[in-house]
Amino acid sequence: MLLTIAIIAIGIVVTAALITFLVTIHEFGHFLTAKFFGVKVEEFGIGFPFPGRLWKKKFGETEYSIGTLPAGGFVRLFGEEEEENKPRSFSSKPAWQRAVIIVAGVFVNFVFAFVLFTALLGFSGWKTQIPQLFGVNHFPFGSQENQVLVVDVEKDSGADTAGIEAGDIILSVNEKKIESIEELRGGTNASKGQALNLTLENSQTEEKRQAQVTPRYNEEEKRWLIGVAPSELTVLSYPSLAEKIFVGPLHSANMLQYQYEVMKNLFSTSVKEGNATPITQNVSGVVGVGGVITQLIQVLGFGAAVPLLTVMALLSLLLAIINVLPIPAVDGGRLFFVLVELVTRKKVNATVERWVHTAGFGILIVLFVLITFNDILKFF
Repeated sequence: MLLTIAIIAIGIVVTAALITFLVTIHEFGHFLTAKFFGVKVEEFGIGFPFPGRLWKKKFGETEYSIGTLPAGGFVRLFGEEEEENKPRSFSSKPAWQRAVIIVAGVFVNFVFAFVLFTALLGFSGWKTQIPQLFGVNHFPFGSQENQVLVVDVEKDSGADTAGIEAGDIILSVNEKKIESIEELRGGTNASKGQALNLTLENSQTEEKRQAQVTPRYNEEEKRWLIGVAPSELTVLSYPSLAEKIFVGPLHSANMLQYQYEVMKNLFSTSVKEGNATPITQNVSGVVGVGGVITQLIQVLGFGAAVPLLTVMALLSLLLAIINVLPIPAVDGGRLFFVLVELVTRKKVNATVERWVHTAGFGILIVLFVLITFNDILKFF
């Protein structure tokens, strides 16, 4: 019980630290570009000052603080919210400079994801394994190979007797390469109960071995089974020198395409079934991410470092994309009004823009509460 509580506590701390770091470097991008263009930065905060600040100190013209709520961060620029045409105010700067300041945070998150993906893929031999969620198995960049992963083994089954374990990859059956669950089932059923020679690979150590498995006939399913719960995954690799050099943006593009296809299939399934269950069961917010991180720590211990860094890179990428979308109250929404100004040569009324962002912020808060509530329900 105490161990479980300790793991949950560690998961909460790691999740809060991870999100705070990603948001802080995002805000640091705004901070640096604002300073570069001569905008006065009134405050740079790590964490949110709710209900107050744990620490604050002024260096030069900028106050630096640590908020009570250990998640996120912020930058407060002079003249950002009001139409301040005073010297060194954000609103007094040319539209192109304001646009650069706004997108700087997104740029930093993209760069961080690129660098982290490059380091992780270089460490793993320029390849990675990606589960084929909702059948998504095509990527625009790199080379790919489909494999079958054993996620569970039925007790006392042929596979269990042969020593097959969760985490093994079934490479071949009777020397015939296996790339899908359908091929595995076809090869098993064709055996008619005769022993099968399987080539296996441990997904963690990449150690290969042979195993002889005797299938057993299942009366309920009317076919021969070896007793494993399989899952399909894609091994994505970047073998060429050019791919290795640009692996950060290439892999990021692959991951964004992957997320898009998964979400598209989720919505398609929900529409087809006439309910939102596929979406509510598979889409998570901060609490859901914390749950995944806690599970990784619980299952892998210190071995969770690489998966956690992968999650971190992906979250940085998603944070960049969400912030660049034209949604009121986020960077993309603010950028939209600046782009309108660049096209029309006329500023949008500051009051109108402020109310749009306020309404957008309210909607985002409601969505955050609903997603968080849904995440909590999943635990029960």
